Amino acid sequence: MKNERQLALEILLKIYRDKGYSNLTLSKMLSRNDGLNQAFITALIYGVIERDLTLAHMIGQYSKQKIEKLDLEVLLILKMGLYQILYMDSVPDNAAVDESVKLCYDTKKVSAKGFVNGILRNFIRDGKKLCIQQTDDLKSLSIAYSCPLWLVQKWTEEYSYEVTKRFLQASIGRPPLTIRVNTLKITTEELCQKLIKKHIQVTVSPDIENCLILDKTKSLEQLEAFQNGLFYVQDIASQICVKLAQVKPNTRVFDMCAAPGSKSFTMAQYMQNQGELFSFDLYEHKLQLIEKTAQRLGISNLRVQRQDACQYNAKLGQADTVLCDVPCAGLGIIRRKPEIKYKSKQEIEKLPEIQYQILSNSSSYVKSGGFLIYSTCSVNQEENQQVAQRFLKEHTDFMPVPIPESMKGFGIIQEYQITLLPQFINSDGFFVARFKRK
Repeated sequence: MKNERQLALEILLKIYRDKGYSNLTLSKMLSRNDGLNQAFITALIYGVIERDLTLAHMIGQYSKQKIEKLDLEVLLILKMGLYQILYMDSVPDNAAVDESVKLCYDTKKVSAKGFVNGILRNFIRDGKKLCIQQTDDLKSLSIAYSCPLWLVQKWTEEYSYEVTKRFLQASIGRPPLTIRVNTLKITTEELCQKLIKKHIQVTVSPDIENCLILDKTKSLEQLEAFQNGLFYVQDIASQICVKLAQVKPNTRVFDMCAAPGSKSFTMAQYMQNQGELFSFDLYEHKLQLIEKTAQRLGISNLRVQRQDACQYNAKLGQADTVLCDVPCAGLGIIRRKPEIKYKSKQEIEKLPEIQYQILSNSSSYVKSGGFLIYSTCSVNQEENQQVAQRFLKEHTDFMPVPIPESMKGFGIIQEYQITLLPQFINSDGFFVARFKRK
């Protein structure tokens, strides 16, 4: 049977070599290996990915070989070792070194054991210091917070140096676990009492109603409250997005790119399970998951339907509110999926045109006097502000709807747009723009 570090290395190899998603690969591999310390494995894997550029910089300070020349197995063993030494207080330095050397044997890289041992012990001998000898502040930010330099430069130009620095600081470390109370079945106070009885630490969000922040909990799926549909996981930014849609009971609402469904579920609550709510997505298996969760939550006014958000379907008719949460670069959720920040420019550049097509097509379903909400979980302005501005310019039958003053402390507000950033209310990075058909 593999030990924790052996499994962590195997998972990291799949993520780095096969370009697998960290959360999916980790979940799949952990389910096959019960009995191991899953918290340790998870922390090590996410930590190595999250600090990848920082760890590579440290290796470069001690290695005579260029990093590009190292075998992937050896490089990951070194990154795992350095991460344990620098960031995991529970691991003694000697144990981190010894276990890293053992991994050289496990991966048949025995010739590298002296190399691995030397780099790790030299790092410890030098006081475990992260030396960033750069005169360029942006380069220093890139190394310190393990974010590609081109992104640091881009965000500094789009926002400011200080906003970018605070965003990068907030992007390191585990995000909070926030849930949405299912008010169709229970009140916030009642759910709090149920969770506290299960020895779960619960904090009521001061920023939005029916939102709880949980701590000291293991598997949510095993909780009776979860199984009975009393809550579901949803970040506060996503909840704020739905609140800004201002949906009401007995109206007709479209969620154009609905998967995984949390926004649809929250809209159903605001609608008090009355009216018509349609959740559209391109993939059948995602729609099945939405429908299954809706049944658990006791939502009866929701209908799922396969639909390409880029293609107009006259049979759908029109809606009072259309929510358009488009596919995006996902750079607002890098603390949840840290590998996202290592995407290339080329992977991101094609997105704004697709996003604009979806927004334009979605606007066709909005009734006269109806509302259109555009959102992403990205923070790049070409995916957000520029798409919103282009839409208003090319769709003169729509007008902007201002963001309420009550959300002033939630992020950066620009009239009808808001950019939520983790340094404000510890939410995901998120963008929302509001429009109304004249």
